[in-house]
Amino acid sequence: GDVVSAAFNLAYGRSPDAGEVELAKSFLERQAELIHHRLEKGEEVAAPAGMPKDSPALAEGAALVDLCHTLLNANEFIYIN
Repeated sequence: GDVVSAAFNLAYGRSPDAGEVELAKSFLERQAELIHHRLEKGEEVAAPAGMPKDSPALAEGAALVDLCHTLLNANEFIYIN
């Protein structure tokens, strides 16, 4: 919840609603699992700046990067209502 709320506040200037929190948490879990598999194959991933490549939380950090990319590419970020 906290990281999702922080991402929404930074991207949109608002807190996520309950549905958005659940979707984001689900995305982070699935994405981290996919990234774990990519890391096992030796593939590169987009990790947070400064995060060591051998960090046990690398997949979770890379999943958060992907969530932030998703938020920044959503219509809410691009267009003013």
